[in-house]
Amino acid sequence: MNENLRRILRVRNLAGEDHRSVAHLLGRPLDDDQQLYILAFKPGTIPDEAARQRGLASMQEGFSKAQQHAQRHGVTESQIDEAVEEATDRVRYAKP
Repeated sequence: MNENLRRILRVRNLAGEDHRSVAHLLGRPLDDDQQLYILAFKPGTIPDEAARQRGLASMQEGFSKAQQHAQRHGVTESQIDEAVEEATDRVRYAKP
């Protein structure tokens, strides 16, 4: 099987055991308004053109939804940039 397995789940829909397991794997509590993106893949496997096109379409759809959400809620480009910078710093400088 060359195809990656992926799934998007809403935290509020997770059963108790699943909710606790995911929180344990991530090392922090989960909020009901969060979503999970789970991807299983084989490292080093190069996807074919059709899989790359599906991936690109999926990313573009996600970006479009995020942009629409930001516009509906009055989020500015500078606020988005600040949030990305903050998240990057948290990942980059997080203590193990």
